[in-house]
Amino acid sequence: MALGASYATLAQLKARLGSSGIAWPDTNDDAPLTNALAAASQSIEGYCGRQFNDAGAATARVYYPDDLATIYTEDFSTSAGLIVAFDFSNSGTYSSVIAASNYQLEPLNNIFDGTPNWPFYRIHIIQTWTPIWWTSIGYPRTSIQITAQWGWATVPPAVVEATLMLGEEIFKMKDSPFGVAGFSQYGAVRVRDNPKVNNMLARYVRAPIQVA
Repeated sequence: MALGASYATLAQLKARLGSSGIAWPDTNDDAPLTNALAAASQSIEGYCGRQFNDAGAATARVYYPDDLATIYTEDFSTSAGLIVAFDFSNSGTYSSVIAASNYQLEPLNNIFDGTPNWPFYRIHIIQTWTPIWWTSIGYPRTSIQITAQWGWATVPPAVVEATLMLGEEIFKMKDSPFGVAGFSQYGAVRVRDNPKVNNMLARYVRAPIQVA
């Protein structure tokens, strides 16, 4: 799926809602269902601080270094088309390309928290004489340009499931005044409060990337 696309399909959500009276191939609710999937996907991106689709082609983005030899970036799943370049002149021209032998992509082995096929999100410079430090201390311009194929190779199953769960809840909220789905012995039960979704996505949450 392209960057910005929802993490689950209309057909998947319709199948999930089949027991609720929405019969396939009924199209009467396609617009609100599509909006619910988009809202759910954007909520997941905001909660996790990342997006999970695949750009399909490499494009350039600029960054500040995080420390003397570390660059945190958005996720990219492949080193194909990867270019790491620096602007040592503070001119906005990233003409100093670093050879692949002089940096290391992390997490190592594409494994994070025991999970394989995790995308890269950190570049560690191992060319010790490269003076990237001064660009973050004395110069305000972003000094690093990374060209990469951004995103994940495949959307994690937990993200797909969380999108469907949230999409279903968002769609049903139109029939739930103020988001109240019902009442229990503890008071109002709100559709938007879903600890199962939070737990499902917790391992995918990342810290914000340095922007200034």
